[in-house]
Amino acid sequence: MSYDQPLLLLSRPRRDSEAFLSEIREELGWAGPALIAPVLEIEAVDVQLPQLQEQNVILASPNAVPADGLAGANCFVVGQQTAAAVRDAQGEVLVVAETAHELCESLGEAPGNQRFIWLRGNVVTLDFNKELEGASHEVVGYTVYRQLELTLDPAAVAEIAAADLVVAPVFSNRSASLLSKAWPVGQTEPRLVAISTAAASGWLDYSGTPKIAASPNRAAMIEVLSTLLIP
Repeated sequence: MSYDQPLLLLSRPRRDSEAFLSEIREELGWAGPALIAPVLEIEAVDVQLPQLQEQNVILASPNAVPADGLAGANCFVVGQQTAAAVRDAQGEVLVVAETAHELCESLGEAPGNQRFIWLRGNVVTLDFNKELEGASHEVVGYTVYRQLELTLDPAAVAEIAAADLVVAPVFSNRSASLLSKAWPVGQTEPRLVAISTAAASGWLDYSGTPKIAASPNRAAMIEVLSTLLIP
């Protein structure tokens, strides 16, 4: 197989990648080649959570939304996707920040001595427990999902090798790091498109210049991708 146009490589968990690809095709009217090759998957963790009704709950990912829902919880979230997932789970969204750092700043400015329940993954970009100590807040964390590292299978490696140009969007420092780790030895690096400079930095020793989205959201990522995918 060979390609006469860029190959879009989506390496997030399969469900997220499929949803993002559908958005790109719909919004851009783009029908070019795409490869879904996750370098991580999400696995729920069986953990006993306290009663969340009327509690302050921090969520930085849709993956943190518990299967039993968030009915009556006061939620402080990162990203519109997380906000939508929280509302679907009957939670009350009080604050939506674009990044974890922005949410932390917002909570740090709130009156002190509040208690927050932080629903998190096993790998995080920011430790709310540590960051909010100075604001005299109590943060109790529960790991509700874990990220499982995957490798690129031989079929994916073959498709990457057949492409003259691979365009790879990354949404976190962790996903960029895992993709760089899984990247085939000797293969030309992809054209990296990152949701933020922090995300791009996960690919250590990247030889090119990553394209960074104007804002840390999916719409801005699609806008940048359009400049690379559409002649």
